Amino acid sequence: MRDKMRDSVKDKLDPRILAITIIVALFEFETFAFAKGVVKFAKQDAWISVLLGGLIGLAGTFLLVKLAERFPKENFFQFNKKIWGQPLAFIIAVASLVYWLGYLVILYKDTSMATEYFFLKRTPTLIPMALFAGVVLWLAVYGLTSIVRFFQIFVWFLILPLIFVSILFLSAVDFKNFFPVMSHGILPVILGAVYYAGALQGLEVILFLMPFISDTKKTVTPALIGTGTVFLITFVHIIGAVGILGVERVQKEVYPGVATMTIPEIPGMMGDRYELFLTLPWITGVFATIALFTYLVSDGFGQIFNIKYKKAIVIAVSLLIITGAFLIPNLAWASMLRENLNFITFSFVYILPIITFIITAIRKKRGTNE
Repeated sequence: MRDKMRDSVKDKLDPRILAITIIVALFEFETFAFAKGVVKFAKQDAWISVLLGGLIGLAGTFLLVKLAERFPKENFFQFNKKIWGQPLAFIIAVASLVYWLGYLVILYKDTSMATEYFFLKRTPTLIPMALFAGVVLWLAVYGLTSIVRFFQIFVWFLILPLIFVSILFLSAVDFKNFFPVMSHGILPVILGAVYYAGALQGLEVILFLMPFISDTKKTVTPALIGTGTVFLITFVHIIGAVGILGVERVQKEVYPGVATMTIPEIPGMMGDRYELFLTLPWITGVFATIALFTYLVSDGFGQIFNIKYKKAIVIAVSLLIITGAFLIPNLAWASMLRENLNFITFSFVYILPIITFIITAIRKKRGTNE
């Protein structure tokens, strides 16, 4: 029994925890690099893409909450069988696990390259990845509620530096960089919006956290606050990236978010390395996201294949992810895979839940509250 994850739906959480969970789950490495992908499609209209993508994200959040509310005692893998039937539900669950594994592989690779680029140029990339995996293993085996309570402790280490960074961004924006508006038409803006909405990996945690919430009827507002907070900060980020660096430089920079922080100046301030303010939220966000998705993948394998020894699953999943990260040869490959993943995310986080919700509404499917 010691080898099982310590997780129980009897361990209830306040509905407001959903806001914190979404904020921490969505902030990861892509927060500081997504501008490059959006600008690639929408150019100087990237801010419009983020606005549209933010609305998609908020609508998706509302839909995910409403879908999960129908089955308050079950997670997505459990209630999916009632909606799609056993064979299709199995295929969807396996596809979700493969998607999450791919996401974690790319996230580990991004993290190792950024660590090497900024901090540990001569340190083998295996060392920081192994350290991350070791701490994640310790946290993941304690279950989803423990991970969420960890989010409660560290959320302000994530939010406060990002608020400071946002203020610095707005102080140095050149609004000439946003003109002419819509000069390339509407299609690039739509592609940029889909790319941004797909960058919000982590919204699906709503479908797995709901059984642990004490009152599921009070979850809509916290969920929208969580997604809205991320949207506002990333909107300021895209304004800063395009308004400070310009379209051409955003596309050339490896990490536009960090490059943007090298431009603003505060009179009388002794230091000028303001990009260091991104270090704490970056490390916190990446670690939290890795912990969350490692748990989801490990618990998913346990549920689908009825495996009892879940600590062993977490170890196997971590080893598989690190091995996959080593197979990605360079930054160009990682960037290409990340871009494709964002469009795949759109299918898993928005399209699939929409179809599922429509089916539940038509067939009037609901779970039990007992």
